[in-house]
Amino acid sequence: MLQTGVHAETSSSQLSLAVTVQPKKLGSLGVWVSGLGSNKSVTLQNNGADELLVRSNGGFTFPVQYAKGSNYAISVSNQPAGQICRIQNATGVVASDLTSLTVICVNTYKISGNMSGLAAGKNLLLTNNASDSLYVASNGAFAFQTTVDEGGSYSVSVGIQPPGQSCLVTGGAGANVTTDVSSVSVVCGGTYTVSGSVSGLAASGLVIKMNGASKIIARGATSFKFSTALVTGASYAVSVAIQPAGYSCSVTGGGAGNGYGVIGSANVTDLAINCSKVYTVGGSVTGLAYSGLILRLNNASSIIVVPGVSSFKFSTALPAGADYVVAVAAQPVGQTCSVLNGAATIGAANVVNVSVVCITNSYQVSGTVSGLVSGATVTLLNNGADALRVTESGGFIFSQPVNFGAVYAVTVAEQPAGQLCTVNNAGSGVMSASAVTTVVIDCQNN
Repeated sequence: MLQTGVHAETSSSQLSLAVTVQPKKLGSLGVWVSGLGSNKSVTLQNNGADELLVRSNGGFTFPVQYAKGSNYAISVSNQPAGQICRIQNATGVVASDLTSLTVICVNTYKISGNMSGLAAGKNLLLTNNASDSLYVASNGAFAFQTTVDEGGSYSVSVGIQPPGQSCLVTGGAGANVTTDVSSVSVVCGGTYTVSGSVSGLAASGLVIKMNGASKIIARGATSFKFSTALVTGASYAVSVAIQPAGYSCSVTGGGAGNGYGVIGSANVTDLAINCSKVYTVGGSVTGLAYSGLILRLNNASSIIVVPGVSSFKFSTALPAGADYVVAVAAQPVGQTCSVLNGAATIGAANVVNVSVVCITNSYQVSGTVSGLVSGATVTLLNNGADALRVTESGGFIFSQPVNFGAVYAVTVAEQPAGQLCTVNNAGSGVMSASAVTTVVIDCQNN
């Protein structure tokens, strides 16, 4: 491309023109290609015209040079088989020789599978990774147009169901793709409801669920039906999500007999929800002064009873006719609790007559006397009472135990003749949950 400049000179006799021609600066477009597979090629274009065929990795230059200041737009006009090449810095303005264009090629893989059960004249919409859409109008093989990069993932789902049918996708998701995927299966069939009977429900609050979908059952209801229909071959699982107050409901029926099964070619109608009134087990607590008491019902449900309370009640309720056993699972520290009226059969009312009685444990105070001369006697007291006459060196023990948590204090009430006895070790303190055995009385001659 040339630029022209004009310079004019005039005189009285003639007009002369001086024309100068200056070349416009040109630049080349260079690209760097990486990831291109062996024996494969990619065709690049600039501005939809200037083509560059690349058959290997490395650096390459477009045949045409471009004037400084002109625009460039690089695109891929022909992708390599089984790969996709993407351009970085694909558009811009030529300033000089340009070598910052990068083409990165990666392997790609097809996502395909098989469709079955689709009724004639119907179609459905499949999606992969929530973006690539594919309408399928017949049974047999199908394949998504958009491939997945090597190492990528896929997730096939039904975007729009065919009218009057429901289709399920199996094998439709995976990650770290390294080969073509052809194992996606879509099975379509008629849809069927799940329903059954309800008996004994005289309270509100019952919530059942099927495969995670919840349904509230009204007080006094005699039947139920889930609004969600399922396709042939789909599994269903009906269970109680929330029990109604004062009642216990259970699910029976279905293919497995406990609310579970697989949809066949008809509506499921043989499920049954049976509810019965339940009763709580509780009673009174007396004497509990310390923490740690745990009660257990039928060796299953436990309750922690805190000091100072006068009653208890298990949260687990039992139906009429059920046996119950209340036992102490853990004793409070320093006390022993026993259960009265703890075993019987549930009638038609809450159990309130179980009695838990706790008493505080008591422990002996003892020790040793040393240095007492033969024939001498020393008199000891505990807490100013419970006098104990000791007539020889060796062990001693007070007759009156001391309650857990109470104070004990050993003193010498009467000294032996010609001697002085002192309490040297562990002579006083607060009684723990074990006997005191370390009191030492040391007698010395005056």
